[in-house]
Amino acid sequence: MRAPDQRTGRMVCERTAIREGRVRRVPYFVRMFSYTELRDWLLRAGFSGVAGYGEDGQPLTADHRRMITVARR
Repeated sequence: MRAPDQRTGRMVCERTAIREGRVRRVPYFVRMFSYTELRDWLLRAGFSGVAGYGEDGQPLTADHRRMITVARR
């Protein structure tokens, strides 16, 4: 995996499959959503009270590697 492209929010990954001794590599990308983007989508969809947390359950910071987004309807 390469570092995410800050302009598009995508990370290029590679899937490797080995079948009958043949190796096949297929590149694909994963979209990395920002908290503010998810929050805005959820608010527009009618949710309220949107909050972001890190993998430790604490309020989301730039130091967290994972994001948990909670919204109420």
